Amino acid sequence: MERKVKLSDRQTMTFDDNNTKVYESPEAWTKEGNRRFGDNYMDWKFLCPMCGHIASVQDFKNAGAKDPNCAYQECIGRYTGKGSPVKGDSSGCNWCAYGLFGIPKGGVIVMRDKENASHIFDFAPEE
Repeated sequence: MERKVKLSDRQTMTFDDNNTKVYESPEAWTKEGNRRFGDNYMDWKFLCPMCGHIASVQDFKNAGAKDPNCAYQECIGRYTGKGSPVKGDSSGCNWCAYGLFGIPKGGVIVMRDKENASHIFDFAPEE
């Protein structure tokens, strides 16, 4: 099923439920994070959809991020001096979910209500 959601006051996104991972609520997303990584949010890990780097919320804090939410919206390369994604280099890049191009491949949708959603980095694969 194709859906159109509002990401912000000026941005919408159309996606197909069959090709995109969707969490129907922030609570469903949180439940999955707890299942994968435990109750300590600092241990949660996210996958950059552009370069493939995996970083935890704690990694972001250690790198100087001021907000733990950066971990699911930005690649850690933004804090370690990396540039644009380079094919074959998963050491980090400067990509972010809220930039001009959003997340052109990958990511997940977290529905905030029936019409509003966030397009964010996916959790890292389970170990």
